[in-house]
Amino acid sequence: MQWFFKEQVRSHGWYTAALRRYAKALHAQLAADQALLIDVAGQLFARPVLEEKALAVTMLQPSLGHFGAGEFRRFETWLGR
Repeated sequence: MQWFFKEQVRSHGWYTAALRRYAKALHAQLAADQALLIDVAGQLFARPVLEEKALAVTMLQPSLGHFGAGEFRRFETWLGR
């Protein structure tokens, strides 16, 4: 994976299919509490490992239609990470 990125990237080496399955399961557990779902995603996105960021984004994806301007402003603060 490192050949794809110009900067050094930390990785667990997780396979994408497994990450997506886990993200789906996490979303199912947390979706009833949107604030908790976003908090967990924020904690994952703050981590330095690529797959943890991907897990956060993939976990949020099924709920995108339920988020408003406030949530998207919060997501924008994550972009520098």
